[in-house]
Amino acid sequence: MSVDDSPAVQAAARFAAEKIAPRTDLADVDGFPDDLWTAMAAAGLFGYGIAPQYGGAGLGPEDLARTAGALVRAGGNVPAAAAWAVHTTAARQLLQRLAGEEAKAELLPAIALGESSAAMALSEPGVGAHPKRLSTRAVRDGDAWQITGSKAYISNGPRADWYVVLAVSSEEGGRKAFTGFLVNRDWPGVTRATDSGVDFPGALGHCGLELREVRVPDRYRVGAEGAGDAEILRRVRIVEDSLMAPALTEAVGRRIAAAAAHLRNAGGADDETASALGRMASEQRLLALAAPHLLAHVEAGGDDAALFGYRAVAHDLHDGFDSLRQQLTGGAPLDALDRDMLQLGRVARSIDALRYRALGRGLVQKTQES
Repeated sequence: MSVDDSPAVQAAARFAAEKIAPRTDLADVDGFPDDLWTAMAAAGLFGYGIAPQYGGAGLGPEDLARTAGALVRAGGNVPAAAAWAVHTTAARQLLQRLAGEEAKAELLPAIALGESSAAMALSEPGVGAHPKRLSTRAVRDGDAWQITGSKAYISNGPRADWYVVLAVSSEEGGRKAFTGFLVNRDWPGVTRATDSGVDFPGALGHCGLELREVRVPDRYRVGAEGAGDAEILRRVRIVEDSLMAPALTEAVGRRIAAAAAHLRNAGGADDETASALGRMASEQRLLALAAPHLLAHVEAGGDDAALFGYRAVAHDLHDGFDSLRQQLTGGAPLDALDRDMLQLGRVARSIDALRYRALGRGLVQKTQES
């Protein structure tokens, strides 16, 4: 445990060591196991990001980020930590921050107890979350809305009772405006598709949704009408990635330890390999110190450049480790966690590249104008 860990973070680490680390089935399950969800709920972890007036612990962003790190450091399973992070992000960033008081009072206490859960239904089949291509629509119907469309790739979707659905609520001159809505899985017109097309193993299950003229009372609207692009779509991924940054950094630390054990069992390391491993361990330690502060920066309204800078360094570290693994095992994963990280490493790099390009062009433009 880190000297910076609060009692809540220490409790999460103990839970992970006792309840997650011993599990040998988490690499093969499809979705979060019921018994583990119940145990995590009993430990109070699902209320960490929710304010006390709704029954939560009201942790600050740095403690939440350190909790994500502790779950992986002590538990050794990234998908399980990601499932917790999705639940926490949906509850804290969408319901608590953007929903109306009536909906918050109704839903958040059960979500804090883990008796209910929410997931984010933003992406659509074949187009992801690209705003120009989203087609799910919400049409005003008196004091309610009718929503029709399809959603896909919903992380933690099989576990969720409520989905934050992003829909086109108006369009003018080809420009779409989006609004978020809370949709219950059992409402008429809602069909859950268990095969989401996401090839990601373990406890972070996925699903899709089919919505056919689903009537949603306006009290379940999330955020201002027409503000879903800025309030939800642009923000939530940055916040979720910031929350997960310490977890992924701790996963790298465990991978480095696995490589060291492999070398020890193989008789030791030559100078070049030892130097490479030591450099990676030093870089991992630097990232571990920085990662918990990203969520606080983003929640305070800071830009996302720091997060993408962190990810650039993290990607370089992952690439260096992949080269070392190739040397050690011919590319075969060292363990189950390393296998999951190999798969995760293929995700989102194209998005990062677009962001780096946009930042660079902005800097050039600013230089030209000065």
